[in-house]
Amino acid sequence: SLAFPLQTLCIAFSGGTGVGMNALLSRSLGEKNQAGADRAANVGLFLTLCNFVLFALIGWTLAGPFFRFQTDNPQIIAYGRDYVTVCIGCSIGLFFQMYNERLLQSTGRTNLSMITQIAGAATNIVLDPVLIFGLLGFPKMGIAGAAWATVIGQCLGAVVAVILNHCKNPEIHLRLRHIRPSGKLMGEITAISIPSIIMSCISSLTCFVMN
Repeated sequence: SLAFPLQTLCIAFSGGTGVGMNALLSRSLGEKNQAGADRAANVGLFLTLCNFVLFALIGWTLAGPFFRFQTDNPQIIAYGRDYVTVCIGCSIGLFFQMYNERLLQSTGRTNLSMITQIAGAATNIVLDPVLIFGLLGFPKMGIAGAAWATVIGQCLGAVVAVILNHCKNPEIHLRLRHIRPSGKLMGEITAISIPSIIMSCISSLTCFVMN
């Protein structure tokens, strides 16, 4: 419960960036501007990587202070630090899954986007008791096991999303050499994504204040 505001912020930034990217992608595809759509997708991936680095640093460095601000219970602080360090510090799967889901949605393949979500959620559900309680020969990890189950589920969902984009989404072309900043496109994506990010951040802030 105490970690939830921080997780909501991750979803806010990843989802908000996806909203901005989707708007440019859909416009470019509607104009039959393949180069513009590809640039939007590649710049969106660059922003996604930047978001991940930001939250990874927060998870690795500020987990302790974040929980000490909300409670003075040492056990909860220790559990929370273990959980957030893994779940936020290793959130690359979350950001990549959200990014690739937005690519599928921008070209109308929402059914494939649903498959990636089901794959990640089902993996998380199965691994939670296995890693928390040490079933099937796995070590008993407690709260850290719950975090690793979440991260593994997100990574699997991201892998499934990447495969589906590569095999089933020919409208978008990603190139490693094109993943670089573009001030103009970054500004356009950010301008569209800010309202969505702010709306999600409000609920995160409300939850934090109530805690």
